Amino acid sequence: MIGLATAARIVFSNYSALIITSFLAGFAIAIISPIINAYIKEMFPTKMEPVIGVYSFAMGFGATLSAGFTAIIYKTFDGNWSLALGIWGVLAIIALISWFTVVKDSGGTSSISSQTVERRNPWKNKVAWSILLFFGFQTSLFFSLTTWLTSVALEQGMALLTAGSVLTLMTIVQLSGNLLIPSFINRYPNRIIWLHSLIMVGLFGSAVFFINEVWAIWVSAVVFGFVLSGLFPIGLMLPLDEAKNKAEANEWSSMVLSGGFMMSAIVPLIIGIVYDVTGKHYVTKWIIVILFAFMSLSIIRMQRQKKSV
Repeated sequence: MIGLATAARIVFSNYSALIITSFLAGFAIAIISPIINAYIKEMFPTKMEPVIGVYSFAMGFGATLSAGFTAIIYKTFDGNWSLALGIWGVLAIIALISWFTVVKDSGGTSSISSQTVERRNPWKNKVAWSILLFFGFQTSLFFSLTTWLTSVALEQGMALLTAGSVLTLMTIVQLSGNLLIPSFINRYPNRIIWLHSLIMVGLFGSAVFFINEVWAIWVSAVVFGFVLSGLFPIGLMLPLDEAKNKAEANEWSSMVLSGGFMMSAIVPLIIGIVYDVTGKHYVTKWIIVILFAFMSLSIIRMQRQKKSV
């Protein structure tokens, strides 16, 4: 579905087609993501953290690479944006071949898939809601920064190319951390300590973000990249940690990812509306601080709920 929806943009290039194909691709991604999450827990029960790190790195690297090469394809083919967007449908063919070559059907015999433990409905579970809120706030932080960091840099006097490099730096740091931090988490697995530590580092980066100097935004980009590289993989791990079987891993991941990504679609829009009204990014910086505060509160809430169970 992702491949067909993406490739269809080569033929159907109007605005309505762009919306429809985006919906179809997003719908398929929403199904695939929790299934992959549950599959990782099933196949790599003792190495879940580094595998999720590789998974996070692959998503970020793929998104960064395709975004960069889309512009190159666009210029190469005389501004043909429909081809530049639709040509990525070929990746679905590569993915299918890779998947069917490497992955073998377990036939439902794995121990984690057995239904000896009663399945808990995540929508009726307070811990699941706390995990969803945390995941939503951290993905909101990610999309807010990727959407508006360049604009903030421009407001602080940078040239367009230099401002774009700030976002590139944050992405490079984040991708590097996606591989390194989950490996450390595998050795020191206390998720709560990691989360509180990352949020404290993030608040430091937010404080530097308020300094109206060129060096400050570079430092903030590095700090934010480091923090995001840990928050996202842990966000993927939390529903898997709580799941008692494969079905729960799938259902809890579905709830957390779907709800979290829907939350993250709203915050960058709010920032845009506020920026349109004020013409400045001062409020944007405070929204970043608020997101870190809300993440901290959701973690504390989750701790209390787990102790009361």
